[in-house]
Amino acid sequence: MSDGFYFLFSLKYRRVPKKGGATVIMQFMKRLRLTIVLLVLVLLPASGITYLLAAPRLISVTPQANAEEVAVLSSLRLEFSRRMNATSVTDRLEIFPQPAGGFTWDERGRTLIFTPSETWPSGETIQVRLLRGASASGFLPFSIREEASWSFTIAQPRLIYLYPSEGPPNLYLLNPMDRNTRQLTNYLEGVADFDVDSQGSVVYYTVEVPDGSLIYAIQDLNLQDSQGETLPTPILALDCRQARCSSPRLAPDGSYLAYERSAFTTLDEPSFPQVWVLPLDQGLPVDDGAEPRLINQSDHQTIQPQWSPDGLLLVYDTIAAAYIVRDLDGTEIARFPNTTGYPGSWDPSGEFFIAPEIFYESALPSEPDTIGVSYLIRYSLLDGSTQILSEKDNLEDAFPSFAPSGAQLAFTRKYLDTTRWTPGRQVWLMDSNGENARPINNESVYNHFDFTWSPDERLLVYVRFHQTELTQAPEIWIYDMSIQNAWRLLRGGYAPRWIP
Repeated sequence: MSDGFYFLFSLKYRRVPKKGGATVIMQFMKRLRLTIVLLVLVLLPASGITYLLAAPRLISVTPQANAEEVAVLSSLRLEFSRRMNATSVTDRLEIFPQPAGGFTWDERGRTLIFTPSETWPSGETIQVRLLRGASASGFLPFSIREEASWSFTIAQPRLIYLYPSEGPPNLYLLNPMDRNTRQLTNYLEGVADFDVDSQGSVVYYTVEVPDGSLIYAIQDLNLQDSQGETLPTPILALDCRQARCSSPRLAPDGSYLAYERSAFTTLDEPSFPQVWVLPLDQGLPVDDGAEPRLINQSDHQTIQPQWSPDGLLLVYDTIAAAYIVRDLDGTEIARFPNTTGYPGSWDPSGEFFIAPEIFYESALPSEPDTIGVSYLIRYSLLDGSTQILSEKDNLEDAFPSFAPSGAQLAFTRKYLDTTRWTPGRQVWLMDSNGENARPINNESVYNHFDFTWSPDERLLVYVRFHQTELTQAPEIWIYDMSIQNAWRLLRGGYAPRWIP
């Protein structure tokens, strides 16, 4: 029994002397007040420390506050100090302007991830605010008491391309809105070909030298004022001496680089091209080096590596006369018979691959002679079925290119009958199922190719080349879907690629 309780007990059951009783009570009350004050002085700091340790905090955000040149496909991430009540966070999170998308949490329940299903608006400043009141989950579900707000700026999509066509070409970066350009490479031999990753953070390119080829990587792709700017520092990814290496293609997750290799005749290996893969470390060359390996049969010629969105590798096998799809263990997943081997396009879901195929048909029903026509074929990875997407007419359809959403397809079309024949192929669009085919230009003397879609699908960039005056330089053009108008970006450039 405590002293205070014993004292109260004695007051109730013992007779207190009349004289001095008030003094005793006053002493007791003083002791009681002192005890309460001491308890408060002890408990308040303890509760404060408990709150400081247990109260949730927003400890980091990605993209960071005031970040610039943020890729249009970037995810928004909020990391907290504690596992959070999911609904309490999402109900208090404001994003403006906010594209369509979905929220997920990491396994610990501490990081909220917003993944847009469409691109952030190019060039816009995104405002983010987390209102106070978001609470932790589990024991001591304290709340965040202070509001947090920040912003970041989305980059303008840019074009990377080769220039000039008349001399040793090098890589350039262009903002098509303000025409600001930056030179990325400067080789006397020129750059043969290149590929850029889906985030626009690293580009791989090939330089041919007298005794072989070299494949480099560069990371610094920020588009700034080109005046007085130094070139990015390249990283040697592959020393391909005594062979020609070309067509570098990055896996979607940055784990491998596929490329074609043709050995010189002095080596004890085939001189025809074959597809190899080089292991990478998150899109960059491995520090201590990595050994490339052949992805297909050693006695088969394979060309044109193309990665599916799911990381499967498709190549064209000239002996098998088919596109072969394999996983990275070399297991064959699918085989699409095709006699042309022309470049095709994966749909964004990775379910379908579209490529042109040649068929032989009568020129006219009354004539026995046949002509070769080219139709677009859609191959299904799931069941191996095929579907002709082109109209069955005297056509030459080629160069398919899926839009980022997969809803529509750009391609070229040329009529082969005498009434509608033109020297060049024109730009057409169709729905992904082959319906609603329609032209977007009619420039009969020009061939059109090298399609590339902007991430928001509003802009389609392509190359056109004069078919009757072959000394003219190729031109890069841009077509705006919203206003249905096209204009020339530059002369002498080719192989454009949109990057976020």
